Amino acid sequence: MRRIRWWLAAALVLICIPGLALGFPKQWPAGEGGNDHYYFVYVGEISWTDADDAAQTLVWQGLTGYLATITSPEEQAWILENMVTMGDTWIGGYQVQGAEEPDGGWRWVTDEAWQYTNWADGQPDNDAEANRLVYMPEMDGMWADVPADLLMNYTLIEFDDDAVATEVTSFSAVKALYR
Repeated sequence: MRRIRWWLAAALVLICIPGLALGFPKQWPAGEGGNDHYYFVYVGEISWTDADDAAQTLVWQGLTGYLATITSPEEQAWILENMVTMGDTWIGGYQVQGAEEPDGGWRWVTDEAWQYTNWADGQPDNDAEANRLVYMPEMDGMWADVPADLLMNYTLIEFDDDAVATEVTSFSAVKALYR
């Protein structure tokens, strides 16, 4: 019994330390209507630009990472149900500099078509030069535009075989970017 308490205490401490992953990437299987991609939540205070750079260096089972792109209501629902975060989370949407405000020129980091959106009321609003996308689980996964230099505690990373890694690293090597 004493040994179990020690392991439980150690697990709780690890969950609370910034710069750690929350478990392993989880697959959204095609058999369940998914895309066979893997998704992963990383915890650590970071800007959108640094999160984007870090995500591109990750590889999971031969699949390259990038900030997650949410391209359908089904994907949105699956992420909301399966990817647990405790607050606003970086995802891979950005607005091209010089685009018509407030909602013109939005793109995904993967160059996928920008067709599905899940904006919160009043968003996008371009408040304070907001031009990066944040996913808000506490608002049923609605989206908002925020400044790229704002620091978030969570990053949603997606893995598939269409992305190209700029550098292959382990999850532990990326921790340095999240400090």
